[in-house]
Amino acid sequence: MREFHLYRFQIFPTQTDMFDKTPRPQDILREMVESKPERQLKTKTWLIGNYESLFDSMCFFKFGKKSHIKVPKYKDGVFSEYDDEATPFTEIFLDYETEVCAIARKSRVAESANGIARQLTAVLLLSPVVEKFGVQFYLEPMRDPQGLIERLSQNVEIHKFYFTVRKPNIIDMSDFTNPLKHLTKAMRGDTTTAVVDGVGLKNDFAVGLTREAAASGQDAGAVYREVGSKRKHKKSLSKNPVLVRATEEEVAEQKHQIARRINKAYEDTRYGSKNGR
Repeated sequence: MREFHLYRFQIFPTQTDMFDKTPRPQDILREMVESKPERQLKTKTWLIGNYESLFDSMCFFKFGKKSHIKVPKYKDGVFSEYDDEATPFTEIFLDYETEVCAIARKSRVAESANGIARQLTAVLLLSPVVEKFGVQFYLEPMRDPQGLIERLSQNVEIHKFYFTVRKPNIIDMSDFTNPLKHLTKAMRGDTTTAVVDGVGLKNDFAVGLTREAAASGQDAGAVYREVGSKRKHKKSLSKNPVLVRATEEEVAEQKHQIARRINKAYEDTRYGSKNGR
């Protein structure tokens, strides 16, 4: 069984080309991946392979590392070693339009999905388009918002709510967070944290901002008390990832179905599902 951990890219070009034009962030992301950069280290090389276009803006590829190893051998009563090549890899789905990246965790590639994401980031930084357009980008985990949303949707009185944003990204633009994103960009910052204090803050607003934060790889949290109680509680987005599970057979033969489930998991996180999640 594969567990695909969902991540979000955010792409921020800072330069234009010779015609004073900047491609869309989604097109820059596509060029970054399709250029298939490699990262050569002392003992291993990280690289992209098996690239496939699936449908619309979704693609699939494998990502792993190549290294030379000594393999022990026993033959005719004699122990020896011979040179071989180890190439552990994992599978990744990526939707360029939503910037959603689903990474299958494999311990042979890295200890965690976050470790794989860090290596993928380091490889993509070597794409020529990054230097050409002065691209800054982030690849951050989507954290399951359901625990926080359930608490905020109960009979509670919110006294404080906070959330974080990065710079303007067309996919994540909304009326309430846009000014903070433009402020972050104007001040050449990376993130901005907004804190709203009060008594009886609007629960539905807090839920909507929680979904936006979770779907964009950001953080959110609240200080609240249950109605009728004087004790205050604090709760933030959990560290639990948004997951899509698939069998090895599905990964091999039903990539389109997995891609649709990944898109649905993102939509459910961002907007909520029809069953009320």
